[in-house]
Amino acid sequence: MNYKMAMKTVDKEKWDPSVEEEHNRMVKMNVWEVVKKNKVPNEAKVVSTTWAMNKKVDGTFRARGNACGFVQVPGEHYDRDSISTPVTNKATIIVVLVLSIVFGWANELIDVKGAFLCGNFSE
Repeated sequence: MNYKMAMKTVDKEKWDPSVEEEHNRMVKMNVWEVVKKNKVPNEAKVVSTTWAMNKKVDGTFRARGNACGFVQVPGEHYDRDSISTPVTNKATIIVVLVLSIVFGWANELIDVKGAFLCGNFSE
């Protein structure tokens, strides 16, 4: 659900800490920069944002700020050949787990909140 929908629920007050945590994380990581409208080039595509709100199975409330990248046009607003997402796949995870068993490696699961905010992007 989006922010407006979440604020109409009986859990309205419970969403605030999650929204504040996400906002503070973005501020800390310098995710955005304020640019006056008259300084935006005419050919630039301004991408708005939205909130994705989710109540998890364990009862925690999660709010994530998301760019509405779907408004961009491939080839016009970005180069289709220069995009990538640093993720893994099931096969890679299985290989690592098998190697861990074979070599007796210790494994640890780490959940890095806001990991996507730490990426260094270059043009």
